Amino acid sequence: MENPKLIILFFLFILLPSSLPAVIKVEQGKDEPYVGVNIGTDYSDALSPEELASFLQLQKITHVRLYDADDKILKALAKTHIRVIISVPNNQLIAIGSSNATAAAWIGRNVAAYYPETLITAVAVGDEVLSTIPSSAPLLMPAIESLYTALVAANLHTQIKISTPNSFSIVLDSFPPSQSYFNRTLSPVISQLLKFLSRTQSPLMMNLYPYYVFMQNNGVVPLDNSLFKPLTPTKEMVDSNTLLHYTNVLDAMIDSVYFSMKNLNVTDVVVLVTETGWPTKGDSKEPYATIDNSNTYNSNLIKHILDRSGTPLHSDITSSVYIYELFNEDLRSPPISEAHWGLFYGNSNPVYLLHESGSGTFLANDSTNQTYCVATDGTDTKTLQKALDWACGPGTANCAEIQAGENCYLPNNMYNHASYAFDSYYQKEKKAPGSCDFNGAAMITTTDPSHGNCIFPGSKKVSKKTRRQVVNSTQASGVGTLRFFGIPISSFNKDLHMVFYEFSPTLKMASKILLLVVIYAFACTINARTLPIEKNAADEQTTFFHRHFPPYRGAFSGRFGAGRGAGMGGVGAGFGGGSGFGAGSGAGAGDLGEGFGGGQGNGAGARGSGIGSGGNGGTGGGFGGGGGMGTGFGGGANGGFGGGLS
Repeated sequence: MENPKLIILFFLFILLPSSLPAVIKVEQGKDEPYVGVNIGTDYSDALSPEELASFLQLQKITHVRLYDADDKILKALAKTHIRVIISVPNNQLIAIGSSNATAAAWIGRNVAAYYPETLITAVAVGDEVLSTIPSSAPLLMPAIESLYTALVAANLHTQIKISTPNSFSIVLDSFPPSQSYFNRTLSPVISQLLKFLSRTQSPLMMNLYPYYVFMQNNGVVPLDNSLFKPLTPTKEMVDSNTLLHYTNVLDAMIDSVYFSMKNLNVTDVVVLVTETGWPTKGDSKEPYATIDNSNTYNSNLIKHILDRSGTPLHSDITSSVYIYELFNEDLRSPPISEAHWGLFYGNSNPVYLLHESGSGTFLANDSTNQTYCVATDGTDTKTLQKALDWACGPGTANCAEIQAGENCYLPNNMYNHASYAFDSYYQKEKKAPGSCDFNGAAMITTTDPSHGNCIFPGSKKVSKKTRRQVVNSTQASGVGTLRFFGIPISSFNKDLHMVFYEFSPTLKMASKILLLVVIYAFACTINARTLPIEKNAADEQTTFFHRHFPPYRGAFSGRFGAGRGAGMGGVGAGFGGGSGFGAGSGAGAGDLGEGFGGGQGNGAGARGSGIGSGGNGGTGGGFGGGGGMGTGFGGGANGGFGGGLS
């Protein structure tokens, strides 16, 4: 009979590569709600269609809504896997609504010509027709029916939905939601629309703006409710008829629409929020149109949707949303706020950084993205000098690198020196809103301004982390959550979070070794004659690992404590070797607790003394120090995680 231990080890090595990545994994459900963006075109310095497509992919945007059916943009979006809602402009409703042939030609020209290379998912017929041009209301359903007939003829009706975006003004008595109903003068058209949507399994498109609800009811609707901010139970809005509690205005608006549909005996149509957002700037009549409020609203909105929070009425249904809008449309007519709804300026620089981060679900423009603050092109020298003086003076930015003879002194010009100073201040302030402004002299960029030996502060910050590439995306809690053995990492201490996540390769190897120990012990139990029992079990264990894992033999020469020569990297440095998590030489007899203790010569240092302390001189800061022998996370000679040889 063959050695059972070798058989078990053989299969274990085959299985482990596929099983260990599950230790830290991303869990993503099916049919989850999404966050998309609206793309207007009334802005200067517009990106070319090809640049726009690349930008959307860079930003991890997977759903967009266009206000027309621009052929160049549709061509550029081919094979990008970005899902697109195209639109029939209001001025084309008469022609399409009065002629099936015109509708068929429109579908052939704008849909069939591009699908499926371009993933057109829906056609939005008009925009807020019932409220902005009620005289065209009688043409709305004929246009929708004609377009649907054309989709059926092209055999695209199951892949592409048809609907029309509506303003929230068609809903009356919107709070409490349970008493809401559609404007009765529009009921005949709305009833036809809902029957069509139910029959074709299409969504009711709604443009919902808590901003306008707040502005029109200032003093009644609190700002915090409008911005999704956490509320105490006493501040929640309560529907007196249903006793449902509403923690934010958007959910109340969505449920108002559901109750309005229910009043027309329609309960199987879902709400799709085709527009929502918050402006970043307004005139004196719009004091709440600020960057901070816009950032708060959109960041919390994204988290709320991707958390699958649902609404109080339909906790199992979360509406997808399209943020209004991707770019500031600076060519739009007043009021001022009309030009300031974008997440980005027309040149693709972000207006602000979203607060959310993590899973790769939506948008690289967030707080995890490596962004920098640099001088704005075209700013005059006098303005830059004044801003530079403030940053390096009262702003307490570290400007040492732009002094004569230092790495960032050249090129010796105002733009270069100001950019470094601005980025130093921006990074010091942890990219806080408004920290990259300097009265318009600075802007945020995702392009690393480092050059040659001149490393900008943002890049220095990255280099101190790890070799892991930073994830540029937004994460919702519960969706795409990073987990360690099934436990959300966010529930751990921040420092342990770094260890578990940043050093996952080491943990994988440690898990592999631990499993091998278990398998090895089991094999010895079932076939003791295969391997002679040594007098010293620890020596046998050491011999086993020396034989099978030569690179890590230092880590197992003691009781999970320190072995000489483990060096950096691998299990040796991470769990006891060298001066990493475990103790250095002289603490080899220490257990795991002692491993957190002092460095060389410290012996059995306690956990507390290991963090920030060192032995035999020097400052052994950080985890597992050891002055003169290298440090863990902190200071002392030869720094770096697990630094220094024992």
